[in-house]
Amino acid sequence: MIEHHLAVTRTARYFTTGSDETGEAASELRELWIVCHGYGQLAARFLEPFVPLATPWRRIVAPEGLSRFYLDRSRVGVNTQAGVGATWMTREDREHEIVDQIAYLDALLDHLLPAASSSHVRLCVLGFSQGVATATRWLVRGGRVRADEVVLWAGSVPADVDPSNLAGRLAGAPDVRLPTPAPCRRTGRSARGTRP
Repeated sequence: MIEHHLAVTRTARYFTTGSDETGEAASELRELWIVCHGYGQLAARFLEPFVPLATPWRRIVAPEGLSRFYLDRSRVGVNTQAGVGATWMTREDREHEIVDQIAYLDALLDHLLPAASSSHVRLCVLGFSQGVATATRWLVRGGRVRADEVVLWAGSVPADVDPSNLAGRLAGAPDVRLPTPAPCRRTGRSARGTRP
């Protein structure tokens, strides 16, 4: 058996809140946030807590991972509907998925912020959970992305990303400091939603 790959055009989904993409409001845009969701989340739901932060001069954009799946397979049946989540990638054929997600985020940035208008707009990138790996890979391997601010929340920089390469991809930020997780003590007890 021989594995093959074929590049295809794909429709990607993203959600926005804040400044309109056209007309006069576009000239008011001073800040663009790209927020990358975590594993099993959909972009629309992930964007909801950011809505109060949106303004006529701040647009917040939540791209959605290219692969969707049913969250609870045991509930999938003829008369039931399981929830749906999205993922940026899995370990299966991961390099191609990484290349696809970077191309998607590059194309999204080009669509939202054409090169001619990007000089006056501050770019902020946030990654949550699996979105941390997505955001850091995009920052290091993406085309013209140069972030003014980066927030990495509840995730880790993947082993294939050298943190020292991040500094060169941040606009005007020569230093990158990544928090080191504190050692965890096992207590034998677990809080709701966590594993001991």
